[in-house]
Amino acid sequence: HIQSAYSSDIIIVHMDGKKDLLYPNLKSIVQNIDLENQRVDIILPDGLYEIYR
Repeated sequence: HIQSAYSSDIIIVHMDGKKDLLYPNLKSIVQNIDLENQRVDIILPDGLYEIYR
């Protein structure tokens, strides 16, 4: 799911039994989008994933 924000789009990843993971759709974070295999490769800033655990 992608939500538009003022400075950039926000990508929302729904994870069963966990909080949704939100991150900005920036080239520095999103490394590759593979629509055929429904895969997005990302590099999150330090500490961002831990916020959602």
